Amino acid sequence: YRVAAAVDPGHSHDETEAMDHAILAALETLMALEPGSQGWAVHASPELGALAYSAAMASVPAAIGSTVEDFSQDLVRIRRRAVMRLIAGHGIDPEHVQIREGRPENQLPAFAAEELLDILVIGAISRTRLQRVFVGGTAERVLDRTPCDLLVVKPPGFAAAAP
Repeated sequence: YRVAAAVDPGHSHDETEAMDHAILAALETLMALEPGSQGWAVHASPELGALAYSAAMASVPAAIGSTVEDFSQDLVRIRRRAVMRLIAGHGIDPEHVQIREGRPENQLPAFAAEELLDILVIGAISRTRLQRVFVGGTAERVLDRTPCDLLVVKPPGFAAAAP
């Protein structure tokens, strides 16, 4: 299998961190089913570009003696370190960590296509129908765009709402 876990690091000790560990546990289970499987961790963030742009507009890079490109690369390095801490002990080769700038609903399907993934593991936080109208879930937006199977993991402790 060629499988990947879509993670969102940087939220220590909250629901998102617990979700990331549940996603990584599911990835480990999939990899254990097929000897020789390859696993990746991928993080897509639209704010990487936005933060670099905002900093450039505020002259932050100039104030700290850096270029906009250097500042942008620093942001990517910070995210990479957060992903590396997150995947520690989950059996993912550090060479198989991808940090991508852009919206997850665009970057995750593109990554799946580029790496010829068999399965992409993502998380979904349950929302009410009204919230979905206004907040559409990333899992829903990725579903129709991804060229491989998706395994959607619910948050630890999830309890389905009564009908």
